[in-house]
Amino acid sequence: MFRPFLQDFFVKPATDPSFCRTLKLDILTALTDAGTVTLVLKELQSYVKHTDKEFVCATVRAVGRVADAQPEVAAKCLNGLMSLLACIRSEKVAGQAVIVVRQLLQQNKKGAHIEEEEQARVVRQLAHVLLKEKGKQVPPPARASLIWIVGEFLRFVGPAAPDLLRLLAQSFPEEEPQVKMQIVNLALKLHLYHAQ
Repeated sequence: MFRPFLQDFFVKPATDPSFCRTLKLDILTALTDAGTVTLVLKELQSYVKHTDKEFVCATVRAVGRVADAQPEVAAKCLNGLMSLLACIRSEKVAGQAVIVVRQLLQQNKKGAHIEEEEQARVVRQLAHVLLKEKGKQVPPPARASLIWIVGEFLRFVGPAAPDLLRLLAQSFPEEEPQVKMQIVNLALKLHLYHAQ
């Protein structure tokens, strides 16, 4: 019913108030189908340059919803989020991007179209983020997601996983409870992985 008017729901960052931007993002993702996904993703890509970091975080979540609704573009969304993660300076946006990347990697087990080589590249990049300054540039929920990703995809991290665990164990007392839980989870997965 509203698909012919899709472009009417594009956000006008200069004039739309924040509540309206968020509502338009929700509508855009709800109207996304195979015929409109490319247009919607191109529009979302322009929103990540906005100065309002809350809006950029909402846009990152919208990319995740689009990838969930249209699994054939999941790899493209994943690449876009990794590019954003590489160049973004905002801890909040980086954290949201990591959380959505985790969701995309989890969804890949349910039939999304992300090749194993692509998964391996993403996991290694995220492990590097965790190693860099011990991952302190991302908020605790995102740190927990980073650690979960490393534990879930140990086969891609290889011999770096024990070193990662050693570094994480050093900062264990200062970590948030959700991060501590993922560190313990990583230790258990690493033990089981090496026991095989």
